[in-house]
Amino acid sequence: MKRYCLSFLSITLGMLMACSSKNPNAYYVDENALRYDHKAKLQYVDDIAFEADKSTTSAMSGTGYFTDKKTGKAYVTFLSPATKSIMIYDVDTKKCIRKISVSDDGPNNTGPMTTPAMHKLLSLDSVLYFNFDNLYLLNSEGSILKKFSVVDPKGKADQPKPNPGTYAPIFVNGSYAYLICSYNAEFKQQSGLLDLIKINLETGEKSEHFNRSTVYDNGFWGYNLNLYFLYGTFNPKTNEIVLGYAAEPFVHSYSLKNDTQQRRKFVGSEHFKAVNPFLDDRNDFKRNIDPQTMAKSAEHEISNPSYYALFFDEVSQTYIRVAFMPKSKTEYHDPVKRNKFKCTFILFDRDFNKIGENILPDASVLDFRMMYIADGALHIFNKQKYNKDNDRLYFDRYKLLFN
Repeated sequence: MKRYCLSFLSITLGMLMACSSKNPNAYYVDENALRYDHKAKLQYVDDIAFEADKSTTSAMSGTGYFTDKKTGKAYVTFLSPATKSIMIYDVDTKKCIRKISVSDDGPNNTGPMTTPAMHKLLSLDSVLYFNFDNLYLLNSEGSILKKFSVVDPKGKADQPKPNPGTYAPIFVNGSYAYLICSYNAEFKQQSGLLDLIKINLETGEKSEHFNRSTVYDNGFWGYNLNLYFLYGTFNPKTNEIVLGYAAEPFVHSYSLKNDTQQRRKFVGSEHFKAVNPFLDDRNDFKRNIDPQTMAKSAEHEISNPSYYALFFDEVSQTYIRVAFMPKSKTEYHDPVKRNKFKCTFILFDRDFNKIGENILPDASVLDFRMMYIADGALHIFNKQKYNKDNDRLYFDRYKLLFN
């Protein structure tokens, strides 16, 4: 039974959490979701188009953005399964200037390219690439300069495991790399798990940080694990990684100065409330399930709303949190409508106060796997334009506009 603890407006968030720990719906509050100062919105302004060739497809994910501090030039990077490479595009010329090969055999074998997978351009001559439990430092030729074992095949069962998601990027600060983790949903005490791996790129020393949200102690969100994903962005001014889970409206920060975490404010959507668990009682979880249960879980996970990517715009000091809108069962079972995902974009300031929210065109037009932020605008791949002109990779620019 759903229980709501908001019996009067003056109730504190701490009291709310204490009296409703068993019910994800009770995590929802109007403030910073329905009630907020409408100060900003995302507005389409124009598009930019990168040159494409026969080896380029729209099935490229793991989008990255890199600015060379020495030259000031900017680059956009993609993982390309078609070319088995990391493609680097010059933002000024809109041309691919380099393809760093990723080999699945020989001395530089990094395993078959999975998509999405993590990568982080460090310079035009070096890139970090995570694939199949290992982190690699590659040069511009794709040769392995260093290899770091991230997941120990003989390690403890509940060790952190990186989620190579499109918006679970690699963060680099000085000589350290940080990888966002997910999975391990089968363990009962979820808040005891750690979801961030820190690696010293000079020594290879590894440490584990960032406790998983307590919300996951109060149910089981599905066997496909989509609602366990953790997403993040980096704020260079505060030197913090800001993180958000798929099933939780709160956002968190992790300080790179002192390796400490802090749960920040509730940042919810005005279009939906809780992201409900598949099983209300974690004791009902089973390791071996039948196909019917798996199908029900898949329907639940895709039909449920969920929080998604996070971005930070350095120009306006504004965060953008993307969330998938809920689907009806009718939409889920319709093969045409099932993949027409709609996303809402929640805007909040550097103090984690919500300042805007708007829905953009659905996934029949935009590809939410390919997004990046630059120069005060969110860039989203427009597959509708690409389908009409395969010689260009079109990114629509949505500018952050303020009242």
